[in-house]
Amino acid sequence: MNQGALTLRVAVDWIELEIRLAERSNFWTVQEVLKVALQLKGNAMPFVEALDQTSGRAASIFRFRVQDPRQKRKLDEVLSALRQRFDFGVVKVVAIEVAFDTYCKGAGVRQLAEIATDRYRFLTSAPGDDWYFYRNKGEGRRYLKTLNNRRDLIRCFEEQWQLTDRNNKDADIRYHAYVKTRDANTNLSQQDYRARLEVTLRGVALPCSTVDEFEQFNFSKLAKHFKFRRLADDLHPMARHPLMTWSKEQHGRTGKYRRPN
Repeated sequence: MNQGALTLRVAVDWIELEIRLAERSNFWTVQEVLKVALQLKGNAMPFVEALDQTSGRAASIFRFRVQDPRQKRKLDEVLSALRQRFDFGVVKVVAIEVAFDTYCKGAGVRQLAEIATDRYRFLTSAPGDDWYFYRNKGEGRRYLKTLNNRRDLIRCFEEQWQLTDRNNKDADIRYHAYVKTRDANTNLSQQDYRARLEVTLRGVALPCSTVDEFEQFNFSKLAKHFKFRRLADDLHPMARHPLMTWSKEQHGRTGKYRRPN
């Protein structure tokens, strides 16, 4: 979808699946089968989690992720490779991550950082209130309540900090925003840079519980997670200026200067 200089795209980034093996297997065996099935190169390894492993890392319940799962052929090939090696029943869907990308023609990181900031500020959903920035492992968090204004948020995004709304990665709904300049440890060309807002759905927020349901689901029903407001057209300039220049608050929620749903 195009809006002037902006191009908007929504995609399922990954799906997390769970299988229960008839016989226990070694963690590394399952991981290696997935690495080959997913055609990962070099040292790249798939996300795999053994839920009931013993001291020898043997387990019967495994969770793993498949990137870009809307390509039905890819998903079928991965499950087929696993079934050739292991015996398991129904495949459960335990998490889905959906990404909303905003591309801007000719924009650099600074302009995309401004877009990412305003995606957060004008989001209409009511996610967690524990918003914070994080970057490198071992590096302290930057909580939004410690930042002063919109400019501080833009600077964080510009310096490759990533924003999330809660620490609990197993929450039913979890938001995550950043400026995407790399993919699979590879630098993107500038034309592929984008401001990204992701939502991870688990538990009661999941729209499907099996692979068959996932393949048949109408993902336009998830649009509610990516709704944004804009300031009223007749808002006085003296009110508009502080809201668009220094305010760091979430103006997408119901309030004095918001448009009705």
